Amino acid sequence: MTIITIHQPEYLPCVALLWKIAQADALVLLDDVQFNRASLQHRAKIAGPRWLTIPFVHRFPQTIRDVEIAEPSWAAAHEKGLHAAYGDTPGFTPMMEALGETLASSSRFVADVAETSMRAMLPAFGIDVAVLRASSLSVPDDAHKGDRVLAICRRLRATRYVSGHAGATYLDRAAFEAAGIEVVVPPPAPMYPRPRPYAPGEDHGLSAVDAWAFAGSDATRTLFDGARR
Repeated sequence: MTIITIHQPEYLPCVALLWKIAQADALVLLDDVQFNRASLQHRAKIAGPRWLTIPFVHRFPQTIRDVEIAEPSWAAAHEKGLHAAYGDTPGFTPMMEALGETLASSSRFVADVAETSMRAMLPAFGIDVAVLRASSLSVPDDAHKGDRVLAICRRLRATRYVSGHAGATYLDRAAFEAAGIEVVVPPPAPMYPRPRPYAPGEDHGLSAVDAWAFAGSDATRTLFDGARR
């Protein structure tokens, strides 16, 4: 069985996205679709709440992989923000060590930094998956949304596709069934220990660095045990 999940590259992604990835054999980063400046491809929400944003140059229309970073010194502000939010937590030091490559990245492209951050977070949550870019799979450019997801699954000979709740609304389930691909939507992600209750909406979209810092790597590596159905 080959289990695939697909998502746009996200900078310091949230627990819900990592939970979805944990149920797959391979993650395909959808880097060849239109960049959305309202997305989480270039920014992350941390405790405070506050936002860590990678400044970017957007020349509409532009695919995610082509969006360039506008300010090379962006990482200094992000390090400062992470220290302010999590400097006294048990997981802070190993977390910052693991994020070293991300924060020291010399790439000109937002997608590269986002992918590096995701690769750093996967092992911290006990996730072992292959990571591929959609742009490397030679999927036809005229395939959009659900058709593109199906084309990628076929290209990788998937037998199961792990979808998010929103993405599942535009999939042609009959087409997936005809291709021999089961579509599953994971249940809500497990909760992690928190030092205080969050205000309503405060934890919505919160980066998984929050769990990593407060719970520590030993706890986060087992958070998703038994994730696959």
